[in-house]
Amino acid sequence: MLVENGGMSSSSAANTVTVSFLNKLYSIPSNYGSPKITQSVVETADEYFSPKDLTQFQTKYNLPVQAAISKNNHNISDCSNVADSCGEGNLDIQYIMGIAQKTTSIYWYSPYQEEDPFLKWILDISDDPFPPLTNSISWGAVEQSISKSIMEAFNNAAMKLSNLGVTIVVSSGESASSFYCLCNQSSSSSDSPWSGTPWSGKGYFPSFPATSPYVTSVGATMGPEQGRPEVGCQSDAGGVITSGGGFSTYYPQPTWQKAAVDTYFSKLAASQIPSAGFNRKGRGIPDVSLIGVNYEFISAGALTYRFGTSCSAPVFAAMVSLLNSYLLTKNLPTVGFLNPMLYSNKSKSIFNDILVGNNKCCASTGSLSCCKSGFNAAVGWDPMTGWGSVNYTSFRSVFTSAVKLKGTSVPSKKPTLSPSSKSTLIPSTNKLTTRMPSSKLTNSPSCNPTQTVTPSKRPVNAIQSPTRIPTTLPSVKRFPSCVPTRKPTAKPTSKPSSKSTVKAV
Repeated sequence: MLVENGGMSSSSAANTVTVSFLNKLYSIPSNYGSPKITQSVVETADEYFSPKDLTQFQTKYNLPVQAAISKNNHNISDCSNVADSCGEGNLDIQYIMGIAQKTTSIYWYSPYQEEDPFLKWILDISDDPFPPLTNSISWGAVEQSISKSIMEAFNNAAMKLSNLGVTIVVSSGESASSFYCLCNQSSSSSDSPWSGTPWSGKGYFPSFPATSPYVTSVGATMGPEQGRPEVGCQSDAGGVITSGGGFSTYYPQPTWQKAAVDTYFSKLAASQIPSAGFNRKGRGIPDVSLIGVNYEFISAGALTYRFGTSCSAPVFAAMVSLLNSYLLTKNLPTVGFLNPMLYSNKSKSIFNDILVGNNKCCASTGSLSCCKSGFNAAVGWDPMTGWGSVNYTSFRSVFTSAVKLKGTSVPSKKPTLSPSSKSTLIPSTNKLTTRMPSSKLTNSPSCNPTQTVTPSKRPVNAIQSPTRIPTTLPSVKRFPSCVPTRKPTAKPTSKPSSKSTVKAV
């Protein structure tokens, strides 16, 4: 089942989150990016955005008025008649463009096709000669419901894209440690294609594709909107949703994450030791978190407010776009794969460590439900808030130094470009492998998520001083990060079936 990683809508205008609030909270000195840098939000499940609402949002908050490129033409002038299908799309495009302004921005819609809207999107973007450099996904599905072939193919494509300087950001989910609050459902190694140490228990259902080692997973926090310290977002503490987190049932724990996970478990008090049912050796999520409550945006011409990891994911993706724009001014390549550096000792100054919170309660089905399963926030990395929230100024400084050491400068001799009537994007110098027919997915090579991709030469897929923004670019759907306004009609009564359901998380 596909799920939107987003929170309930709210009518309250008190203690809201805006672009200016985020700038102050996370030390963003300037929102000006570059039209040479591309970013996208990925949407699915018949989710629309309104160019009219986008312009109203930009005008209301004194932001540069800029249009978004609609891939697959999934935009609508007036959301009044389809309000339930506009909230997530409007939120995502308005905030990624609000934080990273003057950046070429794409609303990439990917039709929901059974269990593989994520795979369809990533294969489409891999086939494109000019993939967006930063991509934000706020949707997810129960990982145990996704086939091994789908997860392998997605991971292989994500690994190759990271090798091209492309970053993928995915919200960690908003149903705590258990999709749809499946507290009492069996969660064991027998439910997944895991071949390592077995485990068994109840209540742990992580969100895919947030669990892929080649994406950066983003959780949600709360507190600063009310002038309080930043803590993990919890539905049982006023947060409306609970930030998702946990461990993959399929992807092994990468080498760059192992020390952080070991430290987390070694320092837990006896009362904090989680119940059984999760994969201690799996890839842990999230990697980082940002505030995910009461975001103020425009939908159907009116102020609307939403909660969820789908709020925080596009904001972090926009921070990456701002970083890429800054790197471009220094003649440096785009950042690409973030995770190994996020987990290095050199990155400690980036984070505001979140010490309070747990992801044991959820309200995604409309009523509060608490489980024995779940994890507590702690010093350092934890499977509720990751490393914590991000100070953008420190993030930019640390990653600029890292790129200078590992990257290569942008070639001084630019390729000759044809007139502006044609695409002005610089094609990648590394060719991705041709997309495989779905019937051959089970034969796709297995990538090793413990390996760090550090190409000797990383191309920069930046837009080459366009005189006119391209009118068509790849379309891919992004999974909403906030709880959908249209809730699921039924709560599962048994463990996830082999057929996945995707929702915005």
